Amino acid sequence: MTQNCSIIKITLLTFSEYKKLKKKIPENIFYEKLVHALIENKNIFLNPFLEKDFSDIFIYTLRSLCEFEAMTFLPDESLSEYNTTKNKVKVLCENLQAICHKNDYTLLNYFTENDFRKFIAFCDCFAEWCKEIKYFKLSEDEKIILLAESPLISLCRL
Repeated sequence: MTQNCSIIKITLLTFSEYKKLKKKIPENIFYEKLVHALIENKNIFLNPFLEKDFSDIFIYTLRSLCEFEAMTFLPDESLSEYNTTKNKVKVLCENLQAICHKNDYTLLNYFTENDFRKFIAFCDCFAEWCKEIKYFKLSEDEKIILLAESPLISLCRL
């Protein structure tokens, strides 16, 4: 499984746990729920339902969209490219939802448009964080421990 596949799957599981919350909870409790979900759903990491090419395109396109949306001023000549990227992300999210459904994963069920926007932002942020700290070069135990400091944990505050 590639790093981008792992990033998407970890973000999916985290977001699934976030959707179960009825209210804001402390980060340490959300972290414990996330670790439990990762252990309980370890089969998702063994199932190669996400292809490398799809995952790479997904992460790259999310990065592009987030870079556009981070701009204070979007030049007119970039508007067409922004809209194309935005539409491509929408299609990729729909494809991800179909892939999850086809493999009997309910992780993206009942997602609203706002949920997808949060998912996109957190997936991109988590991908950048993983790259910066060289997350995938760590041992499995270190990865679990460091998840407590990941941007995904702040979801519980939304």
